[in-house]
Order: sequence, then C-alpha cells, then structure tokens
Amino acid sequence: MNKFSRPVFIVLTTILILLVALVSCDSKLNVSNTNAVRFSTEIGRKVTANSEWQADDEVGIYMLEHGTGTAATTAPERANRHYTADMDSQASGFSPVDNANTLKWNDIADNADDTFDFISYYPWAYLNHNETGAGTTSFYDTDTLYIDINRDRGTHEQDTGKADVLWGRTDNVQNNTSTVRLKLDHMLSRLIVNITPSTTVDAVAINDATAFVATVKGLDNITTMNLDDGSLADVSGLAAPIAMKDISDTLTQSERDEGKRRFEAVLIPVGNTLALANVSLEFVLTGGARAGTYTWIANSVATSDQGKIHFDKGKQHVYNMTLNTSDDEVAVAAIELEIKDWDAGDGINAPAVKVGIKSVAVGHNHMMILKTDGTLWATGDGQYGALGLNSTEAKIKPVKVTTTYTGSDLPPVKAVSAGTFYTMIVDTDGKLWGTGGNEYGHLGIGDTGTNKFTFVEVTSIGTNFKSVSAGNFRMMVVTNDDELLAIGENSYGQLGVGDAVNKDTFTEVMAENGVDDMTDVASVSLGTYYTMIVRSNGDLWAVGRNESQTLGVGSTQDPITTPMPVWDSLDGSVKMTGVTSVSIGDFHAMILKDGDLWTVGYSSYGQLGLGVVQYQRTPAKVMDDVKAVSTGVSHTMILKTDGTLWATGRNQHGQLGVGDNLNKNTPVPVTSMGNQVAAVFAGGNSTIILKKDGTLWATGLNNRGQLGDGTTANKNTPVQVIL
Repeated sequence: MNKFSRPVFIVLTTILILLVALVSCDSKLNVSNTNAVRFSTEIGRKVTANSEWQADDEVGIYMLEHGTGTAATTAPERANRHYTADMDSQASGFSPVDNANTLKWNDIADNADDTFDFISYYPWAYLNHNETGAGTTSFYDTDTLYIDINRDRGTHEQDTGKADVLWGRTDNVQNNTSTVRLKLDHMLSRLIVNITPSTTVDAVAINDATAFVATVKGLDNITTMNLDDGSLADVSGLAAPIAMKDISDTLTQSERDEGKRRFEAVLIPVGNTLALANVSLEFVLTGGARAGTYTWIANSVATSDQGKIHFDKGKQHVYNMTLNTSDDEVAVAAIELEIKDWDAGDGINAPAVKVGIKSVAVGHNHMMILKTDGTLWATGDGQYGALGLNSTEAKIKPVKVTTTYTGSDLPPVKAVSAGTFYTMIVDTDGKLWGTGGNEYGHLGIGDTGTNKFTFVEVTSIGTNFKSVSAGNFRMMVVTNDDELLAIGENSYGQLGVGDAVNKDTFTEVMAENGVDDMTDVASVSLGTYYTMIVRSNGDLWAVGRNESQTLGVGSTQDPITTPMPVWDSLDGSVKMTGVTSVSIGDFHAMILKDGDLWTVGYSSYGQLGLGVVQYQRTPAKVMDDVKAVSTGVSHTMILKTDGTLWATGRNQHGQLGVGDNLNKNTPVPVTSMGNQVAAVFAGGNSTIILKKDGTLWATGLNNRGQLGDGTTANKNTPVQVIL
C-alpha cells in the first residue's frame, strides 16, 4: 500500500465501523446521541397471555417544558414521538424507531436547570379500522386519541392486547436525568368470564361443541381519550357486539377436560345505571348435544348484586357462571360477581399492572419477595436450596417460587422470613414451610443435616403460631398463646432455653427464673449470636452472647442462656420499657420506643449511629421521629416519619446507598430516595427499599445477585429491582 492509499483505507474503514455500530445485533437502529432521553417502564403491562411488554410494542411519548403547555402545544420535534419496547419483559426500556423520533435533552451547558413533563401512551398511532381492515389516522386532533376496542376484529374475537390502552404522565423531570421512568396505567376495564359445567350443560356438552363463542352486548365500543389527563369522553350510542377472547388455554388440561372455559374482554368503563340497563352476555355453543344460544341480562341478577354491575377503569370484573338449558339462559342463581384490581385474582394473564409488594426478607446473601397476590419470588444465592427453586444455582433477578417438595403448587404465602442459607414461610392456611440448609435441624422438619431444595411443610408445629423469625442457623416462633419456641444452633445460649446445647426440636424459651416458660411475647429479633424479645407490655429482653456487656442487661455473664431484661442503667435500677420493635445485627441492637430510636451494643463500623462510641452498654438515644428501623450485619437503616431514609455503619459494599463506600458513624440521609420511602429491609450487607409508588430498590453487596437487578455488581446508590 502506498503512502496515498493508506489514509483513504483508514477513512473508509472508520466509516464502515461507525455504520456497523449504528445497528445492533437485533437489527434495531442504535441511535447515538449524547443528550438523547433514555426511558424505562415502571409499570404497565398489557392484556395478553403473558402480560409483558413485547419487543417492538409501540408507545407514543410527548416531552413538554414543565408547566408550559399541553400535548397540543408541544414542539413538533417533541410531540408524539414513536418509541418501541426493547425486549420481552415485565419492565422494558424504550428506544426511538429512528433518529427523527429521538427525544433529546436541552443543552446542559445553557439549560442545566430545565425540567420537563412526559406524557406516554400505548399503543402508538392508534388506527381506526373498519370491519374490513381499512384504516385512517388515529387522532381527531393533536391531543385526543381515538379508541375503538373492536378495531382489527373483523368478524373474529377481540384482540385484547390491541384493545388495551395504557396512559401515564411523569412530571417535573430534571434536564439530563439518566433514565426517565414512565408509569403507564390502564385506562379501560377488564372482564373475565369463567364458565363451569352445570347439571344440564355438563362437561360432555361443552367438550363436544365444535365452537364456543362469548359476546358482550349493549356497551359502547368507541370513545376518545384526552392525552393531557387520560380522561375518557362520554361517547354514547356507539354500541357494537364485542366478541370476547377465548383464553381457555390459561386453564390446565384437566380443567378443560372438566368442561371449564374462560373468556376475557377489554371494555370501555361504564357506570352502574347504564350497565345495568344495557349490558348482556351471549354464549353460543355450536355442535354437540346442547348446541344453542344462552343469554344473560344484567338486571336478572339478585337485587343485592345489582350494584356490582359496572365496569371501572383499571379494574378486572370476574363473572363465574354456568349455563342452563331449562330456559336457555345463564343460571342466575349460579352467577358470582367479583371486582378486583386489574392485577389481582386467578393468575391468568399475570398482572397487567405491577402487583404490590407486601414484604421483603433479606437473608445472608439472598432475598425473598412476597407480593400482595400471595406469590413468592427469590433472588441471590441458592446455596443449600435457600431459594426454594429445587436448585443451588444463584439467580440475579427475582424468580417465582412455584412448587413444594411433593411437586404440588406452592400455596399462597402470608409471611416470609429469611435466615442464613434458608427461608421460612407461612401460607394463608397458617402452615409453616421451610427450605435450605438444615445443619442444626433449624428447619424444624426432624431431618437434621439434610438440606432441602424446595419448601417442606413443618408438620410438628401445626398452625399453633402467630409469627416466625429466621436467623443465623436458628428459628423462633411466637405461638398463638404468646409463648416463644426456639430451634437450631445454640452455642452461645441464643435460643434462651437455659443451656448452650443445639436443639433440633422446638423447645420452649424460658422466663428469667429458668423454670417457667416465657409468656406475653409480642415479637422477636435474631442477631448472629444473640436474641432480643419484645413483650406485650413493652419490656425488652435479651439472651445469648454478651461480650463486653453489649446486651445491655446489666450483667458481665457471657454467655447468657436465659432471657434477662434490658436496663436503662448499668446497675439495673431502671428497666427499658415502652419498646415497640427491635432490630439487631451481629453485635448491635436498634430499639424503637415512642417514636424515638435507641441503641445498645458494639459499634465496630459506626452502626450504632452515636459517633465515635464503640461500646454502648446501656441503651442510648440516636434520633427521634422514627417510623421503622432495620439492621444488616454491621449497618443500620432508619426510616423517619417524614418518609426520608437515613443510614449509618459499615459501607464497604455500598449497603448504605449514599453514593460512596465510606463507613458512617452517625446517620446520613439517603438523598436519592427523597421522602418517598414506605419501608426498608436490611440484611447481610445489602439494603432493600420499598418506595411509596410500589417500586422496589436495592443497594449494597450483590456478588450473588441478591439485589435482583439483573447483575452481580455491587451498588452504592439504590437501583430498581427487576420485577
């Protein structure tokens, strides 16, 4: 190559590399803009069989200068920009379809303080199709969306995924924010009809039918939506039959063999008066011994149920029905009506709106998430079967726990507690289950030394308990009689049963006299080598390792094997009272009483929050106006009554969530969470935060995927858990 051709080759090669870089491996345009706005969904899933965003789902987005106008007055380059979902996922990012649709931030050098409002909706460019499939543009004008829930239907059943409409508005977003989280909610209503066989239209009649069609009649199928506020227009007189979608494939094969069927439809919301006067359901069986048309009229229900006949935005209405040949009508006596949140109920279609988080349990290196629908999700270290997924494999984002050791479905869960390499749950029938390591017999299943990789029922205790607490190779249970039972590792007397011998059967925790059983127990917290007990009168008791008198019980004895009261003075003259809750780590305890936070123990990393104090042998006040507190091994997370979150202690892995990895010896605010924190759950070297909007965030050690964000990288600022 001569000296003139070499530069030309280099230039051409560079251009070729840049062109390749513009296109990703999935053939999507890869727009490279340093000031391009990046988006992700917070909630918003469609009515489809798997209820997730599908790759290439189309979303429209408006970007407005904050407080300056409406969708109609948005600058053209920021109005109704066309974005698509990046992947099949419950939470997906969105990318522009091309450069022309890319939304961009203002120049940061000149407009650093600018803020913006974002309006988003699904599906983008809603088309108004007639019955033959021809279409016209979707908008009456620039801020009104035309909605036809029968569009693209032809003579076939409703496509509920296309009929669904999502809308959301995210206001006052700072210029150049790294990722804008869009929240889209359902604007329409969902109807589910479950058909079960009757004595006259039985399983044979239903299964022998060559076709089974369900239709909603008497309701409007067309409306418009104001893109500024998501409100729907009252467009009456545009009723058309709505052929419900057959979703019987969401039933099991055995259920279908029993003659059960299931249908769904997306409906325009309507109030009780109009619905009661107009709505009817028509069921047509073709073929078989009971072929014919069966109808149900809304006003035929019992008077006591007529108030339930309406269809609400963001709600699912469940009708459980049978067919009756005596008068070719749906049997009125057999209909059952239910109204739930869109995401609640029978598990079909999974949630169309993110299910709420009921509680979180953080173990040594794993996290268990209990949702409001009773489902249990697991992420992190699967050693010894701690996740209950029939595997020791680690998970880097939450996976649903579905089966028990017998292969049966995991029952709905009411409560969960995570310990060191194991997990305990209580189901809605009050039964106790355990999974994971069982070295000390602490699972309570009578099989010491044998680990369990799926949940096993603890039959020895029945349902005689109120709550369960999992700890470091031991477990404690508060019974219905407010007594306390303990099982597992006991090398420091931390079980409180009067000795330092391990127990592989449930044993009563003793009272101070070493003879009677402890009674009137309200709650219990398990540290690594010691235990604290809150009694119903507000007294606080402690038992276990007492190195350097850190239990606060006014005694130099170590270990302590029978619970002793915690005192407000070294000489034992003033007892600690008025305690509502306690949370303890390796060697420190955080005590909540009358809205004030107190602490006692050893502060190797500043976890007491008292500054340079290392040993605190009697409780000392940390701060006031505290709503809740949660501790990890050597760090403390404090939720104040104003919704702000504060942190102190060890921060090697970023578990404090304050943006650095420096230990703190007094509480500092977790500023990224603002005043929007609803609950906090600390454990090990990680912290999980539930915000008031229902989203879950995590920070700290993540070497086994315990933060559930899809990675194994530690975080020192909270990131959203992928659910």
